[in-house]
Amino acid sequence: MFERRHEKLAPISVFVKRIAASFVMAGILIAVALLIGITGYHWIAGFDWVDSLLEASMILGGMGAINPLTTTEAKIFASGYALF
Repeated sequence: MFERRHEKLAPISVFVKRIAASFVMAGILIAVALLIGITGYHWIAGFDWVDSLLEASMILGGMGAINPLTTTEAKIFASGYALF
């Protein structure tokens, strides 16, 4: 996929394309993970959409939960999502 030690370096345009592809892939992965959390917190925990976004973002960012969870299903979802 990339050049070996004895090969010539790729041109700048190839490098920029590789970096752009990496950013796109990372963005897609982050968006999917965030979407899973948002929908889970909305449907399982009963939070509104903005609170679901906040909760999912804080968990993905490693900061921890914000709102208290009242149901067993919400607590199970939150623990699984945090480990994810």
